[in-house]
Amino acid sequence: MPLSRPSVIPTIDSNSTNRSAPPAGKQTDGYVNTDIFPAPEFNWTQGFTSDWLAWLDERTADGATPARDLALQGVAATGASGDAGGFVTITSGAGDLAGAGGDLGFVAGVGGVTGVGGAVAITAGLGGATSGAGGVVTISGGAAAADGAGGSVTINGGASVGTGIVGGGIFLNAGAPSTNGNGGAVSISAANGNGTGVGGQASLSAGNGGATDVPGGALMLESGNGGGTNGDGGQIQIFAGTASACDGGDVLIRPGDSTSGTDGRVGVGAFVPDLGLLMHLKTGDSGVTVVGVPSAELVIEGSGGAGLTIATGSTDNGSIAFADSGNTTAGQIFYSHSDDALIFQSDGSVQLRVSGTEIEVGVNSIGFFGATPATKPTVSGSRAGNAALADLLTELATLGLITDSSSA
Repeated sequence: MPLSRPSVIPTIDSNSTNRSAPPAGKQTDGYVNTDIFPAPEFNWTQGFTSDWLAWLDERTADGATPARDLALQGVAATGASGDAGGFVTITSGAGDLAGAGGDLGFVAGVGGVTGVGGAVAITAGLGGATSGAGGVVTISGGAAAADGAGGSVTINGGASVGTGIVGGGIFLNAGAPSTNGNGGAVSISAANGNGTGVGGQASLSAGNGGATDVPGGALMLESGNGGGTNGDGGQIQIFAGTASACDGGDVLIRPGDSTSGTDGRVGVGAFVPDLGLLMHLKTGDSGVTVVGVPSAELVIEGSGGAGLTIATGSTDNGSIAFADSGNTTAGQIFYSHSDDALIFQSDGSVQLRVSGTEIEVGVNSIGFFGATPATKPTVSGSRAGNAALADLLTELATLGLITDSSSA
């Protein structure tokens, strides 16, 4: 049976006015049956025992069930001097030579039969009544000595037992604000590198599927909903690191590969990506179920119209370039806003230019209506007779502009 917390602390000589320490020999060897235990020495022994019990009593507190609960708390500061409250430290033992340091475990009690296991809560203190900030909770891996690696911090949700039972979750929740206050931030940051060392990695990973044909877990980054009627939804921002003399950091979004099924896709929109090879921007379902592989890296889909906008300055060009290993602009389609012209370029040369008032063809040969392309024709023959006219009809027919069905 667990004992209830005693209600009385034995007290003697609480004023410390009649205490004398026993001689060193008696402190080492103690008294024997024939010795007389002087009162001041008795008061010294029992008085300091009482003092220690009182000190522990100030630093422990019970909750609703005094016989079972235990709390360790620092002593509250008193007065108006601005002193900090007492600190509570729980430290495991140091290792010797090559020995590992002692573990420090916080373990809640096991639930009984169908009862829920106890919770482990680490909560910083509330801020002061007027404008004091709430306390900080810091969990740090141990620093290394010499060439050793720094200690890791691992937080694991509890494993489930049985079949089909969900494992315990891990929640990081920032504090709720008071009226008109901003909600608290949740930050996961890797440590900076030291000297020539590389900065640490911050990794968020969903779990693998447990068995064949079982999908892996989803990794979700979700911003907060807007408040009330007119509040905007929160943003999700992903930033790569900046550099001074070196290259800035990259942002990589890589869908998963498959050895036998379909590789994963990146989807943008409130739909599961189901078209193309890499990225699917979808605002609605068009009914299309498959797209051609040569044009499948990016698919833009809508239930009605769908499109792509390239916005530039009022005197600049918006362009789409077609490149290969030997030419970064082998082909281009670009719009010149300075003279409002749509321009088609291939092999480094403008082949067609269309503006609001004219169409300019810049190719060396051209054919119409399926005719074999031909160079710019030269009409010859006398105008006095029909020779020039006959040659003109021949050249126009060669370009495919007419079908010459005239007779001699």
